[in-house]
Amino acid sequence: MAGIEVIEQWTVRLAEVAVPDEVDLAPAIADAYIQGGPAREALYAPSDDISGAFGPIDMVLIMPRVLKGIYTAGRWILPLLASKELGNVLSAVKDAIALKSATQKRTSPTLPPSTPAKTLPTTPPYDALKKTIDIINHELKGAGLSNDHADLITFRIIDALLADPQGGTEFINYLYGDDV
Repeated sequence: MAGIEVIEQWTVRLAEVAVPDEVDLAPAIADAYIQGGPAREALYAPSDDISGAFGPIDMVLIMPRVLKGIYTAGRWILPLLASKELGNVLSAVKDAIALKSATQKRTSPTLPPSTPAKTLPTTPPYDALKKTIDIINHELKGAGLSNDHADLITFRIIDALLADPQGGTEFINYLYGDDV
């Protein structure tokens, strides 16, 4: 399968788990991201071409930020995908998703603000996971997402990549431009 197809498929796959509203746009987002230059830059600009009930509305796409976060964090994600502790790391990510999902559903003031990356062990695979979380989170917050929403999307993205280490590695390598 060609690199462009792999990137498009992964962009759709990641949109399905993290940003379902952008699934239909995912192939076009992947194509523009691959093209780079003005096509990629246009992905980050808010669009006011969408009409809402009260006139034009600004729409900010999240998937370009996800791709940029993965690209930036790739040097930490790739070792995670090859780690002998992949199962433990994946389990920690799944636990974080469950916790984030539960806390988003509750509005209890007794829950402290979470900093999930800071609560992980400090061993090598978890250090890489922390760095990955921080980088992707930073990108998502740059799109205006709340901390909790950015955390949940970040964990879902990482979960999807870790659940398919071979495919995730192939995707990231193609994202870096290897034989696209």
